Amino acid sequence: MEKKMYKQVIMSASGFLFAIGVTLSPAMAGEAEVLHWWTSGGEAKALQVLKNDFAKKGGTWKDMPVAGGG
Repeated sequence: MEKKMYKQVIMSASGFLFAIGVTLSPAMAGEAEVLHWWTSGGEAKALQVLKNDFAKKGGTWKDMPVAGGG
């Protein structure tokens, strides 16, 4: 069960990162409303890295976390 959950987390993270990379390119930097379930410690830290990178490119990030979702 643990292996299956790990694989699911990796696949979800990969899909999320791909979507962010495709839709939030530097040329499109603006405002992003990000609905996510990344609310626990490590997930929140990873999301903060994405948020900081987006801000460096001139974007405004509107965080919309959903506790207990996913």
